[in-house]
Amino acid sequence: MSGIPAAVLSAGILASAFFYWVDIPVIYQVTLWDLFERNSAAVWDALRGGDLHWSLWVFVLSFPVAAVSTLLNLGGLVRPVAILAGLMPPVAMGGAVFTARDRVVELLGRVPGEAGQLRELMGVGVWIYLGAGVLLMVVAATTPQRYRG
Repeated sequence: MSGIPAAVLSAGILASAFFYWVDIPVIYQVTLWDLFERNSAAVWDALRGGDLHWSLWVFVLSFPVAAVSTLLNLGGLVRPVAILAGLMPPVAMGGAVFTARDRVVELLGRVPGEAGQLRELMGVGVWIYLGAGVLLMVVAATTPQRYRG
């Protein structure tokens, strides 16, 4: 049973794709699933092209790793897989934020607007993705491992 919380949190990472990631009320709301569904050919072309920033690769791979973590942790805590699955969302999002910030600074010389403005556009899917990842790392690192002997 010690793997159930890790399995649920791993499933939360997967479920985040079905919640709004961009949320501008009344104007625009989109989930990751919507984006993939509408642009699947472009997504596959970008993945095959291989010219993606490392943080995008971590982001893309976080979903299959979370799926594997969900399945494996149903049978009991598999700590290394759970920690890896939990580590990927904050690493992917952190890399994306700093990369985007650096590109904006290159183009404009500064980051326009206030720091909180981006947070206002982020939908609940982003927070589920990040929160589930961080909690998964904590659960995986702090849950006592039961030894069968």
